[in-house]
Amino acid sequence: MIFTPSEPEIHAAAAELRRSGDFGAIADRFNPAGFTPPGGDIGFMPPGMLQNPIDDAVRTGRSV
Repeated sequence: MIFTPSEPEIHAAAAELRRSGDFGAIADRFNPAGFTPPGGDIGFMPPGMLQNPIDDAVRTGRSV
């Protein structure tokens, strides 16, 4: 998971991912310290465990 409350940072992280950047390194750079596990790896999450719109996007494959 990559989380940041800043819209410019969201776009910057997405641009790096589109350039085939390393997901874990990008997540570590953009996620606030202590907010998500290292590398942004939240492991297996059953449906309904994440807040919307993230939960809907994960279940439907729809981009948010």
